[in-house]
Amino acid sequence: MPTTLAAFQDQIFRVVRALRFPAETQETRRPALSRARKLTTEETQGRFAQLHESCEWLLPGFDELDALMVRYIRETPIRNESSLGDAERFLEWLAMRVDLTEQQMDTVVCQQSRYTVEFVAVKKKLAHARFQELLSNNRRLAKELGHNRKLTIHLNPVHVWTTLETRVYLDEYSTIPATVLFYPVNAGVEGAVVEEDVVPLLKQLSRRPCKFDDLVGTMPHYDRDDLIDIVAELVQLGVVALA
Repeated sequence: MPTTLAAFQDQIFRVVRALRFPAETQETRRPALSRARKLTTEETQGRFAQLHESCEWLLPGFDELDALMVRYIRETPIRNESSLGDAERFLEWLAMRVDLTEQQMDTVVCQQSRYTVEFVAVKKKLAHARFQELLSNNRRLAKELGHNRKLTIHLNPVHVWTTLETRVYLDEYSTIPATVLFYPVNAGVEGAVVEEDVVPLLKQLSRRPCKFDDLVGTMPHYDRDDLIDIVAELVQLGVVALA
């Protein structure tokens, strides 16, 4: 959880002004400034170190990441009442205050999606745990796809949709812009590129679990065997579970 600089904000600003515009009575003010400067430095350095560790994944795409972090820390005091962590607020700040390239924006969007997945997983803790149990049956039940009419297909309840505008995280075969579904896998978060004609199938599953035959109408341009292959791929990725 983030620490807070809110209690020291006014004091820090006074110190900055004093350093830039020294008062005539410099000798009498030096001890107070020294104490405040030390406190500010310790808090800022600790916050910078935590932020840098949390955002190492940004380094390849941002040449001046350290300078941006310093600017963010100067402009954005931490608030106790915020539900966002410092790294999440830094991403919001980047998107709003910095002129990002399309590739950099995709990087920010990907990480924001990952943070959102982690947040939703906590909010839907029971549903998430239940889905993880269902996943353990996938390998066995996948062989029954298209044959067992009692088989039910469940979409991972913890997921986030987003759109990527560049190929920085995509292969040469993906259509731009690409629809991407982020979801938890084991202890991490994965992203799956979803073709446009598969989206209705997943949207249907987001409303309720379905039998295989109930999904046929969502993809009218595919025959039954093709649909089996598509669902089997979603099963393999962990996007859906069978029960």
